[in-house]
This record gives sequence, C-alpha cells and structure tokens, in this order.
Amino acid sequence: MNHIKTGISAKEIMNKNFPIVDTSLPLIKCAKKMNKEHEACLVIKNGDFYGILENNDILRSFAHGKDKDAKIENIKIKKNFAVVQPNSDVYKTLLLMKQENINFVLVKDNMNFLGIITKKELADIEPLLFEDFNEQIVEF
Repeated sequence: MNHIKTGISAKEIMNKNFPIVDTSLPLIKCAKKMNKEHEACLVIKNGDFYGILENNDILRSFAHGKDKDAKIENIKIKKNFAVVQPNSDVYKTLLLMKQENINFVLVKDNMNFLGIITKKELADIEPLLFEDFNEQIVEF
C-alpha cells in the first residue's frame, strides 16, 4: 500500500527522554518519575524491554486497592506496541498506530532502543501532516 511521504522521520519526532523503570520499582516511585511531563514509561525486566506503563494504569491500580509501595511487576502492563526504524516516515507510523489501535511505537535501530513515539508526538506535528496530505492531493 502506498502512503504519503511527509519527509519527517520517526527519529525526528521520537521522544528520547522517556522514563525507563524496572518491574521491581514501587508504583509511587514510577509515578514520581513520570511526573507531569510524561504520560507513560517504558518498563524493563532483567534488562530487557517488558512493556509500557501509563499514568492511567497506576491510577487504576490505586483505585483497585494497590498500595503505593506495590511493585510494578504486580500490576497489568501494556504489551501492545509496534516497532519502527528511525528512518520510517511519520505518516507510516501514524497509519500503523491507527491500524493496530495502539498508543505507542518504539523506535529501534537493530537491537538498540532509540526512543518512543506516542500520540502526543504525533499531535504536535499533526498540522504538518495535514498540510502535506492536502498538498499531495492537489498534485494528483
């Protein structure tokens, strides 16, 4: 399937300063690490990527009676995400997120984690995507 090429790569919009936490960390410490700047964090277990934990997951855990010192490993962690290469066009990333109904895309080069793209990063450049889309429709 052909897609619009925006000229914007995944590497250009990915978030490189995303919090990374271990499954052994207490929920409250994870929440503090995310603070107001991040909507989620990457979770590792034994040094390997394990999943994604959102603010809402932590709040839901507290609402269901989990103690603030409960370990991350004791709550449900999202494992629905996709992976793209750093040079992947951002429009392709947007389509992937919509098709797979996911909120996060990891950006990896071979086995190296480089960053993450969330809906927030896409929303920040959305006007550019629409401008490119409209320009390419006019060209046909």
